[in-house]
Amino acid sequence: MATFPTEDRVRQKRTKSEQAISLAMKNRWEEAAQLNREILDMFPNEVDAFNRLGKALTELGRYSEARDAYARAVKIDPLNGIATKNLQRLGKLAAEGSAAPPPSPVDPRLFIEESGKTTVTQLTDLKRSEATAKLSAGDQLQLERRGNQVVVTDSSGQEIGRIEPKLEQDLIRLLDIGNQYAVFVTSASDQVVHAIIRETHRSAAMGNRPSFRPSAAPEGGGVRAYTREGMLRYELEKQLLSGELAVRDLAEAWNAGMEQRLGIRPSNDVEGVLQDIHWAVGSFGYFPSYALGAVIAAQLYESLRAELPGLDEQLGRGEFSGLFGWLRTHVHGLGAKVPVQELLKEATGKPLSATSFVRYVEAKYLERAESSAAA
Repeated sequence: MATFPTEDRVRQKRTKSEQAISLAMKNRWEEAAQLNREILDMFPNEVDAFNRLGKALTELGRYSEARDAYARAVKIDPLNGIATKNLQRLGKLAAEGSAAPPPSPVDPRLFIEESGKTTVTQLTDLKRSEATAKLSAGDQLQLERRGNQVVVTDSSGQEIGRIEPKLEQDLIRLLDIGNQYAVFVTSASDQVVHAIIRETHRSAAMGNRPSFRPSAAPEGGGVRAYTREGMLRYELEKQLLSGELAVRDLAEAWNAGMEQRLGIRPSNDVEGVLQDIHWAVGSFGYFPSYALGAVIAAQLYESLRAELPGLDEQLGRGEFSGLFGWLRTHVHGLGAKVPVQELLKEATGKPLSATSFVRYVEAKYLERAESSAAA
């Protein structure tokens, strides 16, 4: 006869899961591992707990145990991408039980992109080495100037890869005038490493110039009007498909639309019609889904903040358990089991509407601009 978990046990699992995630965010891996084991004692087939346990054991340098945890996750869910990827990664580590690099606390705010001060890039000439296999999100890397190249190394000096050529030349110029930068891994696999580069020291010679120039952004701003751009792209897509607009006239139509809507006229096509790759590779119809995603996110976020009034303070302390818990209950736990409209109504009490998105935009940009003007 099938047995089902009681409400109390489910509540315990949720609480312990949130605590385990919070401990992991603080690099308290031993405690995180113990909590995940406690969850598995109650729920032996909990794939997420096996994945979290595998991560904690990897950070502790206990690679053999970590492999066992990920293997259990794959056995339960053969299509689990997290477990599969980490099993492959651990398989590349030559020495079982070799010492892991000591974890260092990472401020989550380092991963927030800031216009002009950060850029995200994919490393080139990636080295297939044990050092690369050990990388995970949050690891700090170093920039090393070697002639006309900028090489990226780990904390022990092992080479990981290079900065891609165009950004590399910009960085050489910026380093030469005295700027300094921190580099952190945002995602890593055997074949691809993405990193965020953040300005940490600005030379006086820079003045007010940004390290990394945003594409077609207004001079005093730097925030890309992506939703409004998406609306323009959607209109132009329809004109292209109907034959009303010729491909040869697309660049000028984009520039005119940007000037009309945002008062910005791109200086070249790279900053204009080609700043997104979709059309160049023949992908059409994506931009309405991006706009819908922004509207849905704003509606969820408004309800989330109403139910978790201390959310800003939690995030400021690097505590994500409240956020993750709410999302798991109202969004992730349902996934594709129910239609989006139904999910939104259950989570927010309202059908899909642009009202929350408009409030968010007005609060973030219009009220800020009015406050600055009044000051």
